[in-house]
Amino acid sequence: MRDGEGDALTDRYGFGLDLAVKVYNTYKDQTLETVQNNPYQLVWDVEGIGFHKADKLGRKMGIKDNNMERIKAGVLYALYEHTMQDGHVYMPQHLLEEKSVELLSEESEAISKDEVWNGLLELAEDGKVAVEDERAYITSLYFAEKGFVTNVRRLLTKDEEDPFPEAEFLKALGEAEERFTIEYENQQREAIQKAIHSPLWS
Repeated sequence: MRDGEGDALTDRYGFGLDLAVKVYNTYKDQTLETVQNNPYQLVWDVEGIGFHKADKLGRKMGIKDNNMERIKAGVLYALYEHTMQDGHVYMPQHLLEEKSVELLSEESEAISKDEVWNGLLELAEDGKVAVEDERAYITSLYFAEKGFVTNVRRLLTKDEEDPFPEAEFLKALGEAEERFTIEYENQQREAIQKAIHSPLWS
């Protein structure tokens, strides 16, 4: 990392040394240009930089509260929080809109549901989220769930006397995780397994 860029990242933008190195290794010669033009891009690209840190940078640079890159970053952050941390595969669209408005309106001008909806549409067009039946998914979880459900239904067409075994469940889940390069949290695994054995599957 070049001295000038390192000093700018640590002194001007408040990154710790380790995080500054991560940012530089991600963007190389485009580091300062990226940080200055769209700090919210770091949310997608750099592990350890969440929405709040990017938003703090955005404020320093005078980015408007209703900037679409800010809105998209906030919507995706709200969706990640709900799915990855709380163990859900999807988030009801109305709940995502409410949580996104709440997040994006903290210490800023109020953001409307229409603005959040437009951000969600752009995220879907960018392939970062999937929306179906008023449910919002992180794209990788959406396709993993679809592939997993197909495998489960195939297994459930077997003789009813042959119950859905633990080994088959783990195999199908593992195949979905490998195919879509994701890893379900324990809560998500338990929720899927519970759903398989519920009356909804019969």
